[in-house]
Amino acid sequence: MVDSHVQNEGNGWAGSGANPWHLDADTESYAFLANLGDKPARIGFKVWANGQIYYLDSLQLVPHETRMIDLRKLRDAQEADFKKDTIAAEATDGSVLWLGLDNVPVMGRLAVVTRHGGLASSYDCCTCQCAAQYSGTEIEPVTACPIAVTNTDQETAEMYMAPPCGGSGYYYDITSQVSWGSSNTGIFTVSNSGLLTGVGGGSALANANDGPYECGNWAGNGGYCNCTYYTNASGSGPCSVQTPTSLKVLKHPTISMTYIGSPCDDTSSYYGIDIAVLYQVLDQNGQPMNNSNMEPQEEVLNVVDNGQSEDNTTPNWADVGPTEYPGTSQFTNSSGQFYDAPFGTCSTAPVVFTQTQKIGILLSGAVFPVRTKNWTTSSSSGGHGSINNGTGGDISNTR
Repeated sequence: MVDSHVQNEGNGWAGSGANPWHLDADTESYAFLANLGDKPARIGFKVWANGQIYYLDSLQLVPHETRMIDLRKLRDAQEADFKKDTIAAEATDGSVLWLGLDNVPVMGRLAVVTRHGGLASSYDCCTCQCAAQYSGTEIEPVTACPIAVTNTDQETAEMYMAPPCGGSGYYYDITSQVSWGSSNTGIFTVSNSGLLTGVGGGSALANANDGPYECGNWAGNGGYCNCTYYTNASGSGPCSVQTPTSLKVLKHPTISMTYIGSPCDDTSSYYGIDIAVLYQVLDQNGQPMNNSNMEPQEEVLNVVDNGQSEDNTTPNWADVGPTEYPGTSQFTNSSGQFYDAPFGTCSTAPVVFTQTQKIGILLSGAVFPVRTKNWTTSSSSGGHGSINNGTGGDISNTR
């Protein structure tokens, strides 16, 4: 601890603080927290800087433990809290606030120290006589909702603890201390650890019940704190699941005739023409699915060559066109977009093909059909080709 007077609050059973910190080339700031009791003490702790609050939501001291928190290291680590916030990397000033969450004696101090001048300032601004009181539980996704069907997301249960003397509250992670469930397992399931798995399109609630037994109201009385009632922490939070359902064209193709050679080279990346269409994957409500690594799949049916059906055509889902178009990925980007090179024709003699193309999105071994398109492709001699649009209207006629 710092060698200076530490003033404890009220009855000595619960601590809180709101203290200014500063960092520069010559100044450091350290928070010291001490558990003076014989039981574990949970601490609500938050740092304010540049208009943003950063939470430590799992701070607990064993009996008689003193903990030092280095504000510079906490800032420079840039580790996001459960709200996905960090202490701004450029922050040099702010406040530290803490509050005891249990009826256990806790005290603390913030020390601002200069490298050449020693202890510049020492703060212990304690206002609450009693510990924090339970005020609800928030369910937070670790990544984000909505999620794609078959995908997973870890949920966290954050207990909100309010100061009995007023002011904004603190959060404490109780994810492992609640019983998890789903309001509709046809939309998503939730494991015992809070792992949410998408099953089908729609919205439902992730429920966290039977959490810690907490005081809902502390009343100070003659230097002592009495709880007027207790309750089990519980809460619910919504999440929606998206199912790939359709495609939207974001960018129409620009086509350049490409002479491949005679005879055509079947191993080339080009098939008579150079064409790519940028698609956006949409969900069951026509909303974009902003999910990366969804794998488009393709199935080609009903191939007719110059009026003759192709006997060797076997319907089968396989990797879609992006693998045939230079510089594009086989998977969707973070916005759920991908390029497809639908069809091209390369022949030393005039030829006309008609095909039915299906595109699906592969997720965890299941293919979700999102598009069926009839194409007519033709070529003149020397490998020059053209594509005529079939049904669907998503690409302009006759290229």
